[in-house]
Amino acid sequence: MAGTRALLVPRLGPSDHAGVRYLQRPVERLLRPLLGLPGGRSAWPVGLTPVP
Repeated sequence: MAGTRALLVPRLGPSDHAGVRYLQRPVERLLRPLLGLPGGRSAWPVGLTPVP
């Protein structure tokens, strides 16, 4: 790593670009379970802890 931090922010609506909506999202839905990654709004924490 280069000493950078990342923050994953959930989408709040269907405002994805068409390419993302029709190509990327379906691939993500297929790969999440295979890679053991969480998916859906239920996987998001209720509150987030600030990073110092």
